[in-house]
Amino acid sequence: MLPGTFEEILIRGGLLAILLYALNASGTRALKAAVISSLVFGSLHFINLAGGQTLEATIQQVIYAFIIGLAFAALYYRTGSIWPGIILHILTDFTGDYSGGTATMMPWHELVMYFGPLLLISLFMLRPSQDAYNAHGLVR
Repeated sequence: MLPGTFEEILIRGGLLAILLYALNASGTRALKAAVISSLVFGSLHFINLAGGQTLEATIQQVIYAFIIGLAFAALYYRTGSIWPGIILHILTDFTGDYSGGTATMMPWHELVMYFGPLLLISLFMLRPSQDAYNAHGLVR
C-alpha cells in the first residue's frame, strides 16, 4: 500500500506537475509530460533486478508500468486529483500479479492482450486532455 502511494505522490503529484510547468506551452505539453513521467515511472521498476527478479520479467514490468503510468496520468488530467490513481495503484499492487516486488514472467502475447488495450485507451484519453489542459488547466 505504501509503495504505490509514494510512487503516485512522487510521479503524478510531483514530476508530472513539474514537467507541465517546465515544458513550453504547446499543443503537446500535456502529452509530453505524461510520456516522460510514465517513462520515469516504468524505469523505476528496474530496481527490482537488485531483488533477484529476472531481466525478462523486469523488462515486462517496466513496459506495463509505463502503460499504467500513461493511464494514471490521463486519470489525473481528467479528475485533477492524484487520489483515483493512488487508489487504483493500491488495488493493482494487491492483485499480486502486476505488483512491485518480484513480478512473474508472463507470455508476451498475454502482455499485449492485457496492456495493449489500456495503452490505446490511455492515448485516446490523453488527446482530449492535452488540448483542454493547455487551454484551461486541469479538466475537472
